[in-house]
Amino acid sequence: MTNRQDILEEQLLRENIRRAINIIKDKELKKENYIRSIVRNLISEEVMYEYTALQRLAAFVEQQVGNPKRPDRDFAFKQGYIQFSSSKENRERYVEYILDLANEDFQTYDAQMEPQPLSGEFVEKGFTSDEDEDKEEEDDEVITVRVQDLEDNDGDINLTETDEDDTEEFKLGESDIDEEENSGIKKISREVYKKMGQALRNQYEPLTELGMINKPLEISGRRYEAGELSEADLFKIYFKKNILLYASRYEDEYFNKVPDENVEIDDMSRDVEEVSSDVESEEEIFKF
Repeated sequence: MTNRQDILEEQLLRENIRRAINIIKDKELKKENYIRSIVRNLISEEVMYEYTALQRLAAFVEQQVGNPKRPDRDFAFKQGYIQFSSSKENRERYVEYILDLANEDFQTYDAQMEPQPLSGEFVEKGFTSDEDEDKEEEDDEVITVRVQDLEDNDGDINLTETDEDDTEEFKLGESDIDEEENSGIKKISREVYKKMGQALRNQYEPLTELGMINKPLEISGRRYEAGELSEADLFKIYFKKNILLYASRYEDEYFNKVPDENVEIDDMSRDVEEVSSDVESEEEIFKF
């Protein structure tokens, strides 16, 4: 007659075998899902977009901004974003500067003008030219008086009687804010844009010669009628969306990680570990 101890041992053995089998099934399922994901990625490798603008934008983003299929690749925009590790505010300014620099290029091509070369001088000065500098020097000789200037000067409209040191306050463009405050962020942003700017120009410039989109579109809740948007407009809209999207992704990936706390380990896993340590291979489990 089988005693109670034998019955309990047999029940425990059967239970542990079932758990071990489930572990193997889970591993096999994960392998299968992994293979399926690879196949899906291979199948979706060739993606065709409805509009030329989106097709060209996708090529740019995959080269310079980000690609979930290649998370380890050193994308120019990504490397620029994550180097501002000490301040989220600096990262946000970096994104704004990249968008501003891109808009400068967009406006240049929209006006059918030649863009400024992305040289070392661009990194130092941004979108400026010798003509702009000469114009600024000429403008410095002109004092522009505003109503607020008069109020600050007790309403005295006869500025010719004001001391020269006082008149300096009224020059156009003068400000109490230090212009060099964000010069470091600007320079780094230009360095990054120098790397990705030419690729952006190559993708955008041909779109300025394409016609208008001949059917209505709805983007972010706004309806655009047929003929209201051009291919270039569509590129610009989704360029900004993707820059903000990937900035958010990199923010979550690199700066918003929170370690798991209070992780509870089921006592049942201890029995499974004991069984697993006694089993040398999956085949031996199925011999029972």
